[in-house]
Amino acid sequence: MKKNYILLFVLFMHMFAVQATTIYAYRSFQRDAGSTASVRGPVKFDTSNPRAILLIADQSKMGICYAGTYYNYKWYAQVTQAGTQSTVDGLYTIDMETGQRSLIASGGLQLTDMTYDYSTNTMYGIRNGAQKLATINLATGEVTEIASFHDNAGSNNVYMLALAADLNGEMYGIASNDTLYRIEKGTAKCTRIGALMANAAFTQSMCFDYRNHVLYWVNNGDYGFYTVDTTTGKATLIGALGETGYDSLNSLFVPFINVAEGAPDRVANRSFTTSGNDVKLVWTNPTIDAQGNDLTDLTAVKVYRDSMLVATVSLNASMKGKESSYTDKQVSTGLHRYRLISSNSKGDGGYDSDDMVVAVGANAPGPVENLKVTTGDNTATLVWSKPTKGIYGGEYDPNSVTKYTVTRISGKNSTQFETTATSFTDTLSFGRYSYTIVAYNQVGKGAETSTGQVLVKPDNWIVMGTTTAIVEPGKTYSFYDYGGEEYYPNNENDTLTIKPSQPGYYINVKFTELSLDTYGDTLKIYNGPSVAAPLIGKFSAQSLPAVLANIDAENAEGALTFVFTSDVMSRDKGWKASVEAVKKRQHDLVARSLRATLYPNVNDTVTYTIGIINKGINTASGYTVQLIDSDGKVLASANGPKLETMQSAEVELQYLPKLAGKMIVKGKIAFDQDEDASNNTTEPVEQTVVPEGCKYITITSTPAKAISVVPASFYSNETLTETIYPASHFGQASGLELTMIAYPYNKVTTSYPEVPLQVYVGEAEIVDLTDGAIPASNLVKVFDGNVSINTTDDALVIPFQNNYPYGGKNLVVMVYKNAPSTNNSGVSFNGTYGNTSTDPKYTRFDSKWTGDDTHFDLNENFGYSAQTQRADINCLFVAKQLTNTTTINASHCSAKGLDGAIEVSSPAGCNLAIYRVDGSLVASFKLTANTTIIPSTPGFFVVRVGQQAFKVLVR
Repeated sequence: MKKNYILLFVLFMHMFAVQATTIYAYRSFQRDAGSTASVRGPVKFDTSNPRAILLIADQSKMGICYAGTYYNYKWYAQVTQAGTQSTVDGLYTIDMETGQRSLIASGGLQLTDMTYDYSTNTMYGIRNGAQKLATINLATGEVTEIASFHDNAGSNNVYMLALAADLNGEMYGIASNDTLYRIEKGTAKCTRIGALMANAAFTQSMCFDYRNHVLYWVNNGDYGFYTVDTTTGKATLIGALGETGYDSLNSLFVPFINVAEGAPDRVANRSFTTSGNDVKLVWTNPTIDAQGNDLTDLTAVKVYRDSMLVATVSLNASMKGKESSYTDKQVSTGLHRYRLISSNSKGDGGYDSDDMVVAVGANAPGPVENLKVTTGDNTATLVWSKPTKGIYGGEYDPNSVTKYTVTRISGKNSTQFETTATSFTDTLSFGRYSYTIVAYNQVGKGAETSTGQVLVKPDNWIVMGTTTAIVEPGKTYSFYDYGGEEYYPNNENDTLTIKPSQPGYYINVKFTELSLDTYGDTLKIYNGPSVAAPLIGKFSAQSLPAVLANIDAENAEGALTFVFTSDVMSRDKGWKASVEAVKKRQHDLVARSLRATLYPNVNDTVTYTIGIINKGINTASGYTVQLIDSDGKVLASANGPKLETMQSAEVELQYLPKLAGKMIVKGKIAFDQDEDASNNTTEPVEQTVVPEGCKYITITSTPAKAISVVPASFYSNETLTETIYPASHFGQASGLELTMIAYPYNKVTTSYPEVPLQVYVGEAEIVDLTDGAIPASNLVKVFDGNVSINTTDDALVIPFQNNYPYGGKNLVVMVYKNAPSTNNSGVSFNGTYGNTSTDPKYTRFDSKWTGDDTHFDLNENFGYSAQTQRADINCLFVAKQLTNTTTINASHCSAKGLDGAIEVSSPAGCNLAIYRVDGSLVASFKLTANTTIIPSTPGFFVVRVGQQAFKVLVR
């Protein structure tokens, strides 16, 4: 009995292995691709393991194939123009081994899926927009619309996402309503079969395995690979797609040749020669049948000229894999098409649908040869040799060429030039152009030769692309994104290395403009000649970060590497920078950074980390590293380490601040041999020394993104948010009282003078709000009043009206805004969108539009779902003894700004706290008089007197 079980198991596994099928597709997107950008291109995989997708060719910088399928040994694919989603470049074939594209015809109306109907020999497709059935001519690329998809009643439109026809001509479609339909090809009428039981979304693709009538489906809505039951409509998940489980695929097909089982495969190595009016055809006989098995029977090859059978060349099995030929005699002068079809006892076999085109008699010229393109200062120069062969391999005299036409192509525009020379120079403005060259003789127009895309630019420009830019000393270059002075395109993925032309120099880049789409476009900069070098930074912003104002290559090669990626959505102006090769000095130490806590406590030792680098050619030693104040007084110092050229180090110094308040410090190098004293001092760091018993804690994102909905959205009048900040950020604050929070702005372009806010604070054991919001009744209201938002502010500061005693758990902050006329946008905050795969869902958010009758109930759950995004926050904690324990009537408190001072009117005994607009504490003490004048530097401040808060301007 045991042996029988084993035998059954072996048989089952054998059946499974036989049923496994290789599927081809085009990968159009990879979500969660990791540190690299989404890699697009033709792929293949086994149906038993859809996670193991093999990339045939990386075509990330090329146009995308959304519609395509297989017919007669060819992968037909409609391709978009690079950087676009819906502008059709043309109809191509794709080599299934190399991914190489061959253009059939340019342009055309866009399709989003294709299927070949063997019963009518017609290629069908879904017209872009999912509403119409169409056909596409495989010779011209012309798309013809048939009719709109509609249900049996004829009154309801059906939006079709995927299409497949079986061998009997039955056409099936998957629609946006998650339903499988049967489609009438002549009218596009859709008859419902059944529900998929899966959520279909975005562009789709499906195909039959014609050998067993299994219908496969790629659902780009959930990145799943399915089979679909054509009798019930039910979809069965096989598995997720790709290594990450998030690949989007289009143009799905299983290769198939529609001939009898056992019939021969196509002939190979087709060629021809002509002699007078005789045409000799030569080929290699097949060795396998059309299903890929060893061929056991071969009887003939049929020769068709212009669709008519002109000869049957008899063969036998011994001639498998051998060369055969046939000479067609006394053929009329002109163009003729030849097709070769192998045959045996099972029937006619496969054949190439692109017939051999033969010109009998004199030929027009073939393609020009040795074509080269060089670019200069806004010029492109083309050089070539005259054709040595005829266009169809027939009679041809190379000296018969009478002229050449050179066509410049830029997008949809073209300009044609004529010349009798074998060179051509074109003077242009910046842009990317392609050229075609055609030779003519007395017979007519010859074959076309194309250059591919050519970048034309000024000599002193460096333009982003996957290449290496060499910088000559003594020249200043302008560095632009891929689009130059115009917007950069979508779908970019470029890696550029900039390096000096000779040793002893390093690259310096100064950015003057930067504007990127912050959702999915990113510029990375590496300190070296490749992406293996240390990362300087990753930037996605619509204003210029300070670090980009001046970047030096700090490596032995003196090189910088830039990687830019853009998604398929919005684009922007990009960037502009200047680039120079800077000569290294013999002795040049640089103090490049100073790090320390910005809010140290008084009488606590602070560690200051000073970053230094030796940019000189000689080894550096015998110098000191210092910490100095704003007057140049040395607060701490240490001997610097020995540094070789381009070697960096960090030196730690310690200092104990003894006075609360503002303190400005710098890092400095003291080195007698240094030849450039201008870079021996770091940028100043402003610290606020916090009084004893207080803690100022900041939670910041690196890099900070622009967050528009948390803690409040200014796209709606009424918004409600709740965010949990983990207790790990507040370890030293347990037992203190939270008295103020501040949300740093990313950008403020619209001012809102009076914005009503309610703020609730509490604590929780959880860090994830997936199961619902924590109601306001479980929190403490700490603020109920108005705040002002100005374009000059750095942060939204909220001084609490009631301090919150912090107990050491995860901090919960709820912010409710219900303010008419606060929906004109123009306000974003620093924060992070988080990692949707690994981070807790810290935040819930919801909003109501103008005209909603009901308001939020702060004790009810809100938000469609929890999210990983959260805003950066600054929190000031004070000791309990600093809170106001005396009952005082403070209803008549006031504060105003004077020239160089703040005037506070309040009954004596009230607690006073003064904050900068970034939320940092300036001063905190108890008032001893009814009117108090506090000296102050100019600027905006938030003054809290007792339970009231005021914003004042000191001039």
